[in-house]
Amino acid sequence: MGYTTETPRQLVGRRLVFNILWCGIHISLFIIGWYKQANDQRLAILNLLRFSVWISRGSGLCLCLDGFLLFLPGLKLDGFMRPKLGWLIPVDQNIWFHRQVAYTTLLFSAYPLVLTRFRIHTTAHYVNMLNVERTQPGGITGHVMLLIMNRKIRRECLKLLVHHPVIAFFWALAFYTHATVGVAYFLDRLCREIRGRRSCKIIAVLVHPSGTVEIRMQKPSLKYIPGQWIFFQMPEISRFQWHPFTLSSAPDDPYISIHIDGPYGAPAQDVFKCEVAVLIGAGIGVTPFSSILKNIYYLIMYKILQNDIVYKQQQGNLGALRKVQFIWLNKNIASFSWFRSLLKDLEDIQTNASFLRMDMYLTGVVDEDTISNLSRTHFGRPHWARDIFGPIKQAINSGNWYGVEMALQTKVGVFYCEWTDTPLAKQLKDECRDATTSNVRLIFTKSTVSQNVKSR
Repeated sequence: MGYTTETPRQLVGRRLVFNILWCGIHISLFIIGWYKQANDQRLAILNLLRFSVWISRGSGLCLCLDGFLLFLPGLKLDGFMRPKLGWLIPVDQNIWFHRQVAYTTLLFSAYPLVLTRFRIHTTAHYVNMLNVERTQPGGITGHVMLLIMNRKIRRECLKLLVHHPVIAFFWALAFYTHATVGVAYFLDRLCREIRGRRSCKIIAVLVHPSGTVEIRMQKPSLKYIPGQWIFFQMPEISRFQWHPFTLSSAPDDPYISIHIDGPYGAPAQDVFKCEVAVLIGAGIGVTPFSSILKNIYYLIMYKILQNDIVYKQQQGNLGALRKVQFIWLNKNIASFSWFRSLLKDLEDIQTNASFLRMDMYLTGVVDEDTISNLSRTHFGRPHWARDIFGPIKQAINSGNWYGVEMALQTKVGVFYCEWTDTPLAKQLKDECRDATTSNVRLIFTKSTVSQNVKSR
């Protein structure tokens, strides 16, 4: 779905704390497993093997924890995990977190494997070892798992691998519920099935001049915030395929789109935790920011209509956000006329020019028909240090935006969204690292839309 790349200062902070706790927990579990095995009188005969069995017991206890945590990145209970565990577990960095657990799993699996091989080779049971590997379920399933780990098989057979537990739900339940992780997985599947059966009524289908189709559906009983996304299913096409779509409607809209199983979190929703937010969209990757900008549009409209009560209530939804700079890079802006109209409306109704700034960068061949009529339209690509991050730091340090008190220490969130991985992401990451100072912290967050396109 996405990941957050933080500056060295945050790495020393949050990630260092996570790594210290991670290592400390595993070392503690290893010592507990070793101690219990070595001092259990009922296992005195087994303890004659000494270090090999003690290390195996300690590693096994660590593997019990890792086996549970391996499932966490795949669970969809984001509404619970983000507020409760987001400070400790990197929920937005699900792939990174899954890899950390996999590395420790591999490490603690290697210890007993090597020691067991050594113990078998030093005894008279070498033939038995071969028989175990060839005839017992553990040896057979292990080699099958090793085979399907191939990248080509994983990608082409993803639907089979994902839906297999659902097809064999009842008999698989007996295997999953033997441990805590099975209970968590079962509850997650149950919640997803219940939510996934909610239907929505289509209230409008709009075809924009550019050919973009917008489907509006009656708003179901769910709460969401700008930047989240949902799963969409078309039963007439397939009852098994679910496709993620970013919510382009704001929470104040009387409608929402598509058959719903969601919403789920995305890094873009952390925009409101920053004092300054820089939203960078490339091509179709701009869609996650549509909901955020629509929310800002409604806040400005509340203020214009002088509905003070509603405005003050809604203003709290902005959190720490005090300034937004939106940057859009696109080769053919005519393809996204539906979004361009929103930007034009935002520009027309602004009462505080210092809060929202929008810059369009057209990187393709442009003629007179594709000019957006927005005041800040540029041609070519921006020089990030000179045109974007440099002026932001200068405005903060000089106190031109919100006074000198803001210059004490300001958190600037740089949110980048793209369709597929491009070199621009690495460039922005490096630019944010170089631009970070003691009083201006730039935190780079990347969200790749194509990584969300997976089976439910």
